[in-house]
Amino acid sequence: MKKDKNGIIRGYFRPKSGADDLQGGITALVEAGVASGNLFFEQEGTAELERLLGLLEKGDTIVVLRLRDICRNIGELFGLVRRLLLQGVVLKSVGEPWFRLSGDMMQDAALYELISHLYDLSCCLGTEVSTAVPAARKPVGRPRGIRADYRKKLEAALKLYTERSELSVAEICGTVGLNQRTFYRYLDQQGFRVVHRPKGRKAKQSARTS
Repeated sequence: MKKDKNGIIRGYFRPKSGADDLQGGITALVEAGVASGNLFFEQEGTAELERLLGLLEKGDTIVVLRLRDICRNIGELFGLVRRLLLQGVVLKSVGEPWFRLSGDMMQDAALYELISHLYDLSCCLGTEVSTAVPAARKPVGRPRGIRADYRKKLEAALKLYTERSELSVAEICGTVGLNQRTFYRYLDQQGFRVVHRPKGRKAKQSARTS
């Protein structure tokens, strides 16, 4: 198995119909550093993707041909990003060379840049990949997109939310100057299923019987 200095390098992609696309994807991933024995691909379903994710250990690297191969929408991508960050797994994309996810980004300013790129990518993922959920209708007269200053607040709040589990949503929103309802809506859009609790985010533990 081919390894980098810390772990195994594995590749994944979804070939389109035709042998040319299959061979082209294999070639691209091999050139990106993936050994032929560590390649995973499938045209339908997620069985191979789940098998790949089940093999991962801290220090491993996943190289994908394009981000839309591993998710149907931006919510799924954020969920996967969070999972891999916690596992200490590196994620790279051949088709999006600006994308590189690694565990050291949890304490790095580069996470802000990554979140910004992912947010911009959401439009592409929403239109090209996910057609099951219709796009929400925008109210008449409301400006399109999120203002730059407001996006910075959302990104700062998301960073605190992922890194400081002891803080409640109310405390996070008070720190960055953000409306709680707006932040809950933003979390939901990014794939975080959060129960709206005014005091902290810890779930109640059931009493254990002796």
